[in-house]
Amino acid sequence: VTLPEEQFSFIQSACSKADALLEEGTRESTVNAFRGYAGALAELPEPTHSWHAAGWILSRMGECYFRIGSFEQAQDLYADLMWHPGAIGNPWIHLRKGQINFELGEMDKAGGELIRAYMGGGKDIFSLEDPKYYEYLKTVAEGLE
Repeated sequence: VTLPEEQFSFIQSACSKADALLEEGTRESTVNAFRGYAGALAELPEPTHSWHAAGWILSRMGECYFRIGSFEQAQDLYADLMWHPGAIGNPWIHLRKGQINFELGEMDKAGGELIRAYMGGGKDIFSLEDPKYYEYLKTVAEGLE
């Protein structure tokens, strides 16, 4: 089942506007981006977990929480996200989950998620991230340089 073209176009447009706000990088623009993503998510028919679009919208909402340091909210959102198509095994999602666990002091969970990110995306997935995450990964995974 696919969304009607008009509805899908609206969702894409709302997410593109939210993406632009997120890239501005301020706290205010990030909060506004979250609202834009939430509005796009609300346009999906129930049950939302059956739509691929819900997965990428939720991942962007989680990115908003991560960027403003709302790690508990991000953790809850990413837990919900894992029920959506395409989430399990997505290296970027596992990277963010690992970073969130790290920030919350849940180091065993962080290590597991960061290993999944590395297995799916290699060292390059860490290239634009704070080096502390890859440094931690090296303490839990043998053979990384």
